[in-house]
Amino acid sequence: MPVISIIIPVYNSEKYISKCLDSVFSQTFDDFEVIIVNDGSRDSSQCIIDAYKAKFPDKITAIQQENSGQASARNRGLDAADGDYIIFVDSDDFLHPEALEKITSYAEANELDIVCFNISRIVNGSPIDFDYRMFSSDDVSRQYLINEASPCNKLIRRDFLNKNNLRFTVGHIYEDLELVAQFPLHTDKIGFMDDRLYYYVIHENSTMQQPKYSPKLASIYAVMDTLKEKLYNTEFRPELECIFIEHLLHCAVLRYLIYPEGKADVIRISRIMKNTFPKWYKNKYYKTMGIKYKIVCTLAYLRQYRLLKFILKI
Repeated sequence: MPVISIIIPVYNSEKYISKCLDSVFSQTFDDFEVIIVNDGSRDSSQCIIDAYKAKFPDKITAIQQENSGQASARNRGLDAADGDYIIFVDSDDFLHPEALEKITSYAEANELDIVCFNISRIVNGSPIDFDYRMFSSDDVSRQYLINEASPCNKLIRRDFLNKNNLRFTVGHIYEDLELVAQFPLHTDKIGFMDDRLYYYVIHENSTMQQPKYSPKLASIYAVMDTLKEKLYNTEFRPELECIFIEHLLHCAVLRYLIYPEGKADVIRISRIMKNTFPKWYKNKYYKTMGIKYKIVCTLAYLRQYRLLKFILKI
């Protein structure tokens, strides 16, 4: 049984999948299996997968399914995994050569269920280092909740996921935020590494970089409803409020502003904040943010759609 199962969902990734897989098979740690789930690609992705499968037959499990979305593909990979730990890698991203060795050593030395590590963004082929941990807390679970939204910069113990029946919700986007934010309800064995071990590639086909308004963006509301149900009546209510501020009042609003259809969503978000967290501006994490961040949130809450677009030059 391998130590790590690397799950890679693939959809029309012929331009990127080779670099992703090359980074996997260039690791300094080799006790892993690779589970590639082709989610109904219509390009030559499967031909590339077949070539790597022929080269590494004992390492790769290749699965094909009809197009069902990234959540379904990740779940399919989870069901097929045998490793002690899981790591998700998107097919257009890639790993640092020492990623698996470093995170596995850290997880085992500290007996952790989850190890979070840092990310570099790749924009126009160049890495851009940034600190995605915008908020800070001395408590491990709270620190996790207010910053961790992606499954890709994490090593996760497989038994932890299976024991708690944790899977991605199929049928909408933002499924990663919905799932990973629930982890602290089930464990406090969480660790953080500052090493930048995952390279996240920004390109025109990225899910959140689409030029046209998509009804799929409305998935954020279902995700927030789920997180409210799970976290509102717990000790993590301040962290849930922070999640609402960051992912709804700030990030979602900025995303909606670029679309003519987005005005209705800004109004909807304002209404949700008023009904759910009417005193959100008193949140202790929000108070640590800079003036530009606060201006966006305040004007969004006040439904100042045109003023926001003018200030942000959108």
